[in-house]
Parts: sequence; structure tokens; C-alpha cells
Amino acid sequence: LEKVKLWRSDGTLVSTLEGHENSVEAVVFSPDGKLIASAGEGNTVKLWKSDGTLVSTLEGHQDVVGSVAFSPDSKLLASASYDTTVKLWKPDGTLVSTLEGHQDLITAVAFSPDSKLLASASYDTTVKLWKPDGTLVSTLEGHQDVVGSVAFSPDGKLLASAGDSVKLWHFNLDELLQNACNWVSGYLKNNPNVSEDERRLCGVESSAQR
Repeated sequence: LEKVKLWRSDGTLVSTLEGHENSVEAVVFSPDGKLIASAGEGNTVKLWKSDGTLVSTLEGHQDVVGSVAFSPDSKLLASASYDTTVKLWKPDGTLVSTLEGHQDLITAVAFSPDSKLLASASYDTTVKLWKPDGTLVSTLEGHQDVVGSVAFSPDGKLLASAGDSVKLWHFNLDELLQNACNWVSGYLKNNPNVSEDERRLCGVESSAQR
């Protein structure tokens, strides 16, 4: 239970990844095939090379990490935990941000095909949509029980969430992102700790430049 095994498609065992001290709950390859992320009851995420070499151990969650997902561009890794947070990491193991807002343990995370949105599902019966910088874009309500899975359609125009039922959500991504940018524009403009890259995500100039 504490190991991850890599197999060829013909059933040949390639390697066994050892390092977790507790049960492994989730494993995923990066889209570029260079990394493997595994997570579980030890509250950590481990990053491995495809040859089985351990790259780093990501620490910070306070409870079981039940879901991990790479962005399609392989630039970010999301980890979802029973501690009610989602953490975003760079492939080198650097923590980018912690997404807080769910009221109960988080069961699943998924990136949109263009890597511009992250969806998280929770025992609190909601699905939340986030920008990769950590901004909450929207909270989708309608389930009456635990939401256990989320998935974007290949074109990114639909989101499916599964719980007591399966719900399909249609949204305009550009409109959602613009609403989120409008909400945080003052913060982006006036906070001296915000980088220019973060401001450019919403097309905002620093107030100090005016």
C-alpha cells in the first residue's frame, strides 16, 4: 500500500517507487511524461522521475492528500487534501499558493484543458473554480451531498461534477476570468507585494506606475 509500481503496457514491471510511509491514495503522470506525482495518508506529495528516482517530497498539508493533478502545460501540480485546502506547486517542488475556501475535505481536483482554471470538489457539496494564481472565480452549488469527482470536457466549455447525481456546468471562461479580475483589481493595483506577472494576468498596472 505504501508503494507505487510502474508497468509497461505489456505487463512488465519497470520499477517500484518506495518512500511513502503510509497508504498511497493517488498517482498521476505529468502530461509531458517527465514526472510522476503520488500522494496519500502521509499528508505528503512525492515527485518522481519516470525512471523511479525520487525528486522531492512536498510537505505542508495537515491531513490525507486524496487527489493530485498536473496542469496540461505541466507547469503546475495541484494537491487536494482532507485538510480542506488545495495547494499549487511548481514541478521543482516550490509551493505557489494555498487555496482556501472549502468547508470540508476536498475529494478531487482537475485543470481545464488550457490550464487557466482549476476545479475542486468537496464534501461540503460544492465545486469551486480557481485561477492558477489562487483567485476564487466561482462556487458551483446544486449538489445535495458529497461531490466526489470533477472533469472538464476536452474543449473546456463544460465541467462535469459527480456526487448524488452528475451535473454538467456550462460557462464562459473569459467572462468568469474577467469577473474574477474585476473583483481583485484594486488589490492587484495597489499591493506592493504583487509581481508584475501577476498584474499582467488581469491586465492591471501598478498604481505606482501612474
